[in-house]
Amino acid sequence: MQDKFNGDRKYARVFKHIEKSGEISKNISLYEIMNAAKISIDAKILLNENILGNEGYFLNLVEGDMLNSFENSKYNADASSVRNLSRLTKDEYFAEYRGKYERL
Repeated sequence: MQDKFNGDRKYARVFKHIEKSGEISKNISLYEIMNAAKISIDAKILLNENILGNEGYFLNLVEGDMLNSFENSKYNADASSVRNLSRLTKDEYFAEYRGKYERL
């Protein structure tokens, strides 16, 4: 499934956490929202990787991008769903970020 997120395992894990079947066809709306947010979040990190140095700031950034993804789609979500998806996504980024620097 990670190939659906351009090889990004973080997003595949988050998707599978929410959609237990792991099948994108069973929750295409979630896939579209996550993919749109991924593009925006990854672009911001490319511009400044240091944003990963502040977990609270990064969570706010992820929440904003997830909320924008929901608002720009035809799907509705409650605040709790946006927060949960944002927290899971932030946790995956930080696990990857910490792992990268722990190996150095």
